[in-house]
Amino acid sequence: NMNIIFALLSYLNSTLTKLFSEILASPLGGGGLRWDMTPLRNLPVVDITSLSKSQIKKLSQSFDEFRKEVRKYYVHWKEKNAITKEEYKSKVEELRKNLLDKNIADILNLSDRDMNKIYETLEFLRHRRLKRLEKADYMVKGKTSTEELKPIRFSKRKRRKKDEKTLSLYRYMQK
Repeated sequence: NMNIIFALLSYLNSTLTKLFSEILASPLGGGGLRWDMTPLRNLPVVDITSLSKSQIKKLSQSFDEFRKEVRKYYVHWKEKNAITKEEYKSKVEELRKNLLDKNIADILNLSDRDMNKIYETLEFLRHRRLKRLEKADYMVKGKTSTEELKPIRFSKRKRRKKDEKTLSLYRYMQK
């Protein structure tokens, strides 16, 4: 059923899921986030099938409106050059808050204060991740020669020589 799929997409595109992404996913060198199977398994997801039909319909309609509006702003940004990338991102975040987050908050019984705390925490975590990226970028740009940019090589483990005798742990395990 498309209503259930859209309702799930509404939750997955919400700020709450973005917060869980910042917490659970691994940061990549370029500033993005990497999802492995372990954190993905730990991602809390609302059981859409346990919601009432009216709640599912409400989430579904809000996602449908969200995707249409995002597409409209995307066309204005990419194809018509009518808005900047920053304006586009700002509009998408505004739509996310007004269309998706309000409905998710209603279903999960989250107050405005709770949602503000979620927004603040997400912004803090995102800012911290991007600051690390800027710091790493600054450190690399400060170097000039390619020799200085070579990766660090760790020393190899020492291998035993063939004639070297090793103790068998097996004899210590028998009693």
